[in-house]
Amino acid sequence: MRRYLAIVLYLALVTTGLATTVLFSSKISLNVVESDVTVYPSYISVNVSRGVEYVKSVKVSNYGGEKCVYFTEVVEGPSPNEIDVFYRRTNGTSINYYNKLCLGSGNANNPYNVTVNVHVRVNSTAQTGWYNIYLMLKSSS
Repeated sequence: MRRYLAIVLYLALVTTGLATTVLFSSKISLNVVESDVTVYPSYISVNVSRGVEYVKSVKVSNYGGEKCVYFTEVVEGPSPNEIDVFYRRTNGTSINYYNKLCLGSGNANNPYNVTVNVHVRVNSTAQTGWYNIYLMLKSSS
C-alpha cells in the first residue's frame, strides 16, 4: 500500500511538473571587456523639486587609448518618464550617440581628463519620491 501511494505521489508530481508553462524566457549575451575609462563621482544623492533642472559636473578619465564615448541612463522611481537626463561638454555642446565625446589617450600616471555636465530635468508633473538614475558610458568601438 505504501509503495502504491509513493508511486501515485511521484506520478502526480511528475505530471504537475510537465504541465508547467514557461511564461517568460530571456537570454542575455555578456561581453566583458577591460575598462580603462572612469567617471567621478560615481554616486550622487540630491533632493530636487519638481520643475527644476539640476546640473552636476563629473570628471571622465581615460587610462587607455583614444576612444569616443557617449552616455545612456536608466531611471527608476515613481514616474521615471518624467525625469530627463542629458549631457553637455563644459562649452555647452551636447554629448549623445550621434555627437560623441572623444577622449585622448592616457595612462595610469597621466590620464586624459575631461569635465562633463550631467543635466537632470525634473518635469513639473513628476511624482515626489526617490529616484535612482544609473549612468552608463558606452563606446562605439
